[in-house]
Amino acid sequence: MSELPSEILNIVYKHLSDKDVLQCALTCKRWKEIALPHYCNSLSIDFSQVLQTKELLQLDPSERDRYFQYGTFTKKIVVHRDDDYSLWYDFRDTFVHYTKEEWIQLLKYLPNIQVLDLFETRNSLKYMEYILNCTESDKILHKIKTIIVADTKSQMGGTKVPNDIYFAVCYKYHATITTLEVEYDSKSFNYGPINGDMLTMLYHFNNLTHLTFNNSCDPQLTTFDIMDAFPHLVSLDYKSEHCIPELIVKNILGDDTNRKRLSNSFKYLHLTIPTVSTHYADYLKDYVAPHLNVLKLTIHNMEIFDWVERFGLYNAVEFLRSLSKVKTASISWEHQEHDDRLINTIPESKATVFFTLLNAMIRNENMRCRAEYDYESAHESLSVTPDDLLYFNYSLKESDYYLPLTSQDFEQEYSVILPVQLSIPNRSTSIIGPEVIHHVYVSLDDTHPNLPLEILRYALVNCPNLQTFRCETSGKINHTISLDVNPKKGNDIVKSIPNSINATKAQINVIMTENIVPSKEMMCLFHQYLPAAEKLMCLLDDSTFPPAEMFEMDLTAFMYLNSVLLDVQLFDADDQNTAFLVIQFSDKDWEYYHLWGDDMDLTVTKTTLAQMTDRISNKEYGDVRKAVIQCRKQVKFELISNRSRMIEIYDGKISKLDEELFMELGYSFLF
Repeated sequence: MSELPSEILNIVYKHLSDKDVLQCALTCKRWKEIALPHYCNSLSIDFSQVLQTKELLQLDPSERDRYFQYGTFTKKIVVHRDDDYSLWYDFRDTFVHYTKEEWIQLLKYLPNIQVLDLFETRNSLKYMEYILNCTESDKILHKIKTIIVADTKSQMGGTKVPNDIYFAVCYKYHATITTLEVEYDSKSFNYGPINGDMLTMLYHFNNLTHLTFNNSCDPQLTTFDIMDAFPHLVSLDYKSEHCIPELIVKNILGDDTNRKRLSNSFKYLHLTIPTVSTHYADYLKDYVAPHLNVLKLTIHNMEIFDWVERFGLYNAVEFLRSLSKVKTASISWEHQEHDDRLINTIPESKATVFFTLLNAMIRNENMRCRAEYDYESAHESLSVTPDDLLYFNYSLKESDYYLPLTSQDFEQEYSVILPVQLSIPNRSTSIIGPEVIHHVYVSLDDTHPNLPLEILRYALVNCPNLQTFRCETSGKINHTISLDVNPKKGNDIVKSIPNSINATKAQINVIMTENIVPSKEMMCLFHQYLPAAEKLMCLLDDSTFPPAEMFEMDLTAFMYLNSVLLDVQLFDADDQNTAFLVIQFSDKDWEYYHLWGDDMDLTVTKTTLAQMTDRISNKEYGDVRKAVIQCRKQVKFELISNRSRMIEIYDGKISKLDEELFMELGYSFLF
């Protein structure tokens, strides 16, 4: 082992934890010399390390140097968890931070730092001020590339660092800084010893490769200006409250060949702007998209259909088609609030327009599509990934799934509930429709009783290539329907199903509902479109869900069903703690079970029809309910209560799953 080449050891150390690298360093002198650069590469300092290094920094220089002799190997330093909540109780009153002298001395011992991460320290502002006011700047941070802090916009992190202080410190080391975030809210900059014209100062960052630029003051600024300033740029995240000036872009596209060209190093562009004008879209399409690895576009304060109306459907399709050729590309429209306006100027329906845009993003016939419909989100988006996944997020509005009431309905003073029907594209003009969707996720804040069923019907009827489905509707009670595929072992039974509607959809074999007692109509949909169903789960995830007046399911049509997971609280009256389960097998006698449970236990015993009838009919016991399930003899029943106990019924035998094993599984049967 001692003869392993250093190249091999370096590869091994890169894949080991710090603890394992340290063990290797203790093996022998040769391994130590190779291991220490890996072990010391990143230095993480929490409150305990602050206390420890503060003591070391107070030592005599000759002794102190010995403790920091490997500081030259450190490329990254992270200061974190030094707030009051992270301290041991005995240290709550301890002042845990470096003084200016200690901080500067520590940085001197770490001359090769490239990344300084102060995002999660409560002392970040203090440490940044130390650096800014340091009179020995030439002795610290010689190779600094990135400084990370929590700015005033950060939702998390440590102490917020004002943008002026952050930029002033970065400008102090502009010769080596490669990553920078700029708040361009004033054309001039003046903080402490650092001042000047902002754009002129930016030209001094000669080695900048990654830039985040937030423009809130200059309506004439363009991304061309930024690219001119930073010829080595690899990524640009540009946010602006102003549109890219159309006239300036038009002139550049017509005359300036050099400014249209991109550096070969430029690979990532994220734009957040009010809209995309025609000429700027041409620039992105013809000169930017063909050379990038990642292109993200966010159009804020505008809805997708307003953008299409202004931009033109044909232009929008051509633009999105160019985006689809980028390895990772996305476009999203973020608006302030829901807008139920109908499109009057565009002759096609909203669904037709959206699927037309979606079709433009399909780069090949092998792409898989994931659809997310969300009522709470205020944006729509389309995106593609390198592994040929197509995602879209659609902000559902009531007009998308509620049909308007008739005049007669209005005369009844809204006594009629709005009918539910999700809109589909006009197939006489739309090339594609929901059949391209493989994964559907729907989240709606709506209590309409038929909504989950109708969304399920929409997906099963219109999405023949469906692989997974999840619908969540929330209100006073949350309702969930989920469909998924559990990996199979051995021969795939789907191959033996001759009449399945679609080979992909036929592979769905797990059905789950939460706070829903499946109706006959819902079970008919499951049977018609999911012939390979093997597991049915009816769960309770809301203690306010009232028990069903009648719980009956006929599962005999499901040929391959072998497991039913049932939460007994779905039909167990809250004040009774007792209920009955009736199982009618298609080729054997009925079985009757008495279920009793409380917050601590669930007990299942066999009973008879007479005993069950007597107990239910005797009103002295209150409202005792039952569940009646018809199925084939191979079905195993798993009964749970309060999601903490499970009783198994199979072939007339009752067994209890080991409590510890059940908790270790952690509901691994759920997805």
